[in-house]
Amino acid sequence: MTLELLIPPLPLTLALCGIIFLAAHFVPVSNLVFSHTQGEWAIAFWVISLLFVIPAALHFFKAKTTVDPRYPEKSQILVINGIYKFSRNPMYVGFWFAIIGCTLFTGNALGGIFTLFFIPYMNRFQILPEERHLKQKFGEAYTDYCLNVRRWL
Repeated sequence: MTLELLIPPLPLTLALCGIIFLAAHFVPVSNLVFSHTQGEWAIAFWVISLLFVIPAALHFFKAKTTVDPRYPEKSQILVINGIYKFSRNPMYVGFWFAIIGCTLFTGNALGGIFTLFFIPYMNRFQILPEERHLKQKFGEAYTDYCLNVRRWL
């Protein structure tokens, strides 16, 4: 399908966060205040986001393999250490937490929709194509890894 591996996850995440902030500004009727601490919760989710994304990216750089998921064929090594012992896609988990943080910060209902659809979208158009390639390239090692580590959390 044409959407597979088309939109890199980081630019997608930044675009969604930008849209959430723009919608909060230009369509304030869709903003909801559901807690006097939602700003603090937003900051907590942004921090958690960084705690997933930064170590995950550092493991890729240390392994000298690509962090660009649009080209899984450029993968040189199967990274399964560090945070990758707990999630096969910690960068995507971090991106999801960033979107949640933006949604909480603005209280914008559109952000809630993006939050709900981010995981199914990523599974279908990003992760499944990556997994097909990684299984082909790394074989049983990748299959064993998938059996022992969850896709998200």
